[in-house]
Amino acid sequence: MDIGNDKATVIRGLTARLLLVGGLAFLLCAGTFAVVLSLVREARDASASLQVSNERSTAVNRVLGLVVDMETSLRGYVVTRDEAFLGPYRRGIAELPAADRELVASTAGDPVQARTARELAAAGRQYRDWQIEQLELARRDPAAAADVIASGAGKRQVDQMRRLVAALTERQQEIARSDREQLDGATSRAITLAIIGLLAIPLLLALLVYTSARRISRPLQRLARAARRVEEGDLLIQVDESGVAEVGELAHSFNAMAESLAEAREELELHNAELEAQGAQLAATVGELELEQARIETFHDVVAAFSAEVELARLGPLLLSKLRSVAGARGGALYVADPIDLERGLALYETAAIDPATLPPCFTPDAVERELVRHLLLPLASSGRPLGVVTLLDPVSRDLATLQRMADAGAIALSNALALETARHRADVNRAVLETAHDAFIAVDADARITVWSPQAEALFGYTAKEARGALIDELVIPERWHGAYRAEHDALLATRTETRRFHLPAMHRDGRRLTIEVSVSPLQVGDTWQINGFVRDIGERVAQERAREAQRAVSQALAEAGAGEDVVPRLLEALGRSLHWPVAVHWVPDPLAGELRRAAEWRDPGYDGRELPISVSVPIGDGPTGFGSFEFWQRRRVPLDPSLSDALDAIAELVAEVLERRRAEAETEKLKNEFFALVSHELRTPLTSIIGYLELILEEEAGEVADEQRHFLGVIERNARRLLRLVGDLLFVAQVEAGTLSLERREVDLEAVVRDAVEAGRVRAEQAEVTLTAVTEPVPALDGDVDRLAQVVDNLITNAIKFTPAGGRVTVRSGRREGSAFVEVTDTGVGIAADEQDRLFERFFRTKAATEASVQGIGLGLSIVRAIARGHGGEVACVSEEGVGTTFTVELPIPIHEVTRR
Repeated sequence: MDIGNDKATVIRGLTARLLLVGGLAFLLCAGTFAVVLSLVREARDASASLQVSNERSTAVNRVLGLVVDMETSLRGYVVTRDEAFLGPYRRGIAELPAADRELVASTAGDPVQARTARELAAAGRQYRDWQIEQLELARRDPAAAADVIASGAGKRQVDQMRRLVAALTERQQEIARSDREQLDGATSRAITLAIIGLLAIPLLLALLVYTSARRISRPLQRLARAARRVEEGDLLIQVDESGVAEVGELAHSFNAMAESLAEAREELELHNAELEAQGAQLAATVGELELEQARIETFHDVVAAFSAEVELARLGPLLLSKLRSVAGARGGALYVADPIDLERGLALYETAAIDPATLPPCFTPDAVERELVRHLLLPLASSGRPLGVVTLLDPVSRDLATLQRMADAGAIALSNALALETARHRADVNRAVLETAHDAFIAVDADARITVWSPQAEALFGYTAKEARGALIDELVIPERWHGAYRAEHDALLATRTETRRFHLPAMHRDGRRLTIEVSVSPLQVGDTWQINGFVRDIGERVAQERAREAQRAVSQALAEAGAGEDVVPRLLEALGRSLHWPVAVHWVPDPLAGELRRAAEWRDPGYDGRELPISVSVPIGDGPTGFGSFEFWQRRRVPLDPSLSDALDAIAELVAEVLERRRAEAETEKLKNEFFALVSHELRTPLTSIIGYLELILEEEAGEVADEQRHFLGVIERNARRLLRLVGDLLFVAQVEAGTLSLERREVDLEAVVRDAVEAGRVRAEQAEVTLTAVTEPVPALDGDVDRLAQVVDNLITNAIKFTPAGGRVTVRSGRREGSAFVEVTDTGVGIAADEQDRLFERFFRTKAATEASVQGIGLGLSIVRAIARGHGGEVACVSEEGVGTTFTVELPIPIHEVTRR
């Protein structure tokens, strides 16, 4: 038998399959994790680029704001000769160079933007110098300075800078849009890859479990049942030889052993029958063959000697010695078939008084003709199958019949000895298979005492076979709190006697380490008693990996479900605590004032009874002065942290740190933006009020007569100044809402009157746009609200509808009562809103793609103000739109309870 080839087959069979599936699972995990990390880095880069875009926009607006302040201030000084107007002028002269440098520095990474920024900075410096000259001229010659301003020279320079600002802004919007698309794409791909990895890995492991059960466990069960049948005397049993590598070889060896035993039994019965027949013939002719009595006695002695031996090692020399003695031969040799493979022919086994080197090693026809010419050949055969040959050199006796009968008796004994050798070989093969298997093999008797303890069991639990045999299995390796569960399984198996079970169980190593094992057990009858055989494997690593994956999945789900402004840390603590079965989780953050850590958040398992916990696991969230403290988890038992779980917690900590850092940056950015808007609004409101007041004085001819052309120009200035003042008011309103300081002057409001007044006010604008504006109102009980703010809501919705409705379209305003609430509904037949933009309509400064492409005036504050006012009154606003068909905005407002009950 080629043991080397068998070993190679085993390795290529079962081990290769297990390594392949395990390798695929590892590669899938590693690949998924690497790609997700790459996508997270890509999202972080896109977020940083968006922040740079915001800084550039701020720098551009600051330059333009300073230039406009300088122009307005100088114009007011020239008109009024009031030094108070020069405050914004002096601030612009002082701050414009720094603002130019800041603008150029912010565009350093974009050649196109940098070139435009330098042009804008150059234009700003040129305009600054011109302003200085104009101030000197105004002080020397006010009339000449007024002529220069009236000529529009300054306005042309400002318009040129506005064009440059528009180019910078448009380019920056394209970059920001590209960054947002990149951020959204990276996030979507990361989520998709994580889901695919989480689905594929369990499927691969399920395939491994299914293949092991089908290719290993089932064939071994069939083999165990067949072995019991053989033990009961059924030697004709055969088992299916399908299976992986060593399992199939084991089945094949079992079938060969059963066939050999069956044939040996048949041959023994046949030869016994022949011996009985020969004995009867001898008894019948004993009187006639007295001269042959000695020969017969000798024959019987020889046969008895042959029958008494079953070991081939003793039978071979005995067989050759007896036949040589009876024949009186000078020497002899015995050729025997290979007990492992009878088809290999006859090989030299034993010699007597002959040098083995002078004999052929194998018995073949050619060897007989060449080297065994002087030898008497006595074949040893059973059932027509050659088992061996005895060669006798120069025999004296020529009684071939007697010698052959002795040889036939020796053949029977030889057949039994060869069958025994074959059975032993098969048993050795079976034992080798068990000893080289991956799983540990343990057998216990009906009292749960260990009877078999394989080398794998020694390696798994740390006890030698000598120490383990005779001990109770539960007291040796199973924790005390699980003794009852194991005993219940043990008794149930003994009760069924046929069922095979598989279950997971905690176990203890000799050194005190806790293990998680998977046990496959089945009962087996041994004589008059029963024992339970079990294959045991350590699944601790697999369980730890599953816990790590479950923790990562729980964290991903918690982050996905957290709202934009929600504190995600409590969700994360609960997700990790529940998934890892740790009863207490705490978030510690550094306290700069106290110089120590303080408890920021805590989660406790509802089932935790408050008993003292022995150990905790600490996971830092970020490092350095900008870190976010650490997560601390308390365990019920002192169990070392598995490397795979430790790596998973480190990865989770990095992800949490990135999320918290991003949220902190977003909050700081939002705070700075709100402060900037409030500051700009307050700084603009005062000069605008002054401008409008002086314009009213001029138009009322308080300062002298005004020509018609001048009145027209002043009217344009007044309308734009009032539009700018409304914009400043909107900015201040948004700042109040964000700061939580929105105040409403509540009183009884006639909603029907508010709607009709707003429609009448917007009719001129609708006629200019060639849009039909109609109102359909119903009486509504008096509302408790701010009439001016509610009028602002209706006016904003009507203005928006007219802006986005082409000539020939319709805008319909409805108001009334519906299900206990008052409503205002504005419907247009305009361009509509894309479905992917409707969720962002009420965000500050958001403008749809259609508004940007059509260059519709506005900065994106109208709808956010509408929602803030509606919510301030306890109501809500909703939108329904279809591209190319139109849009409907609906505002619902609560009716006072006494009005509802009155109805």
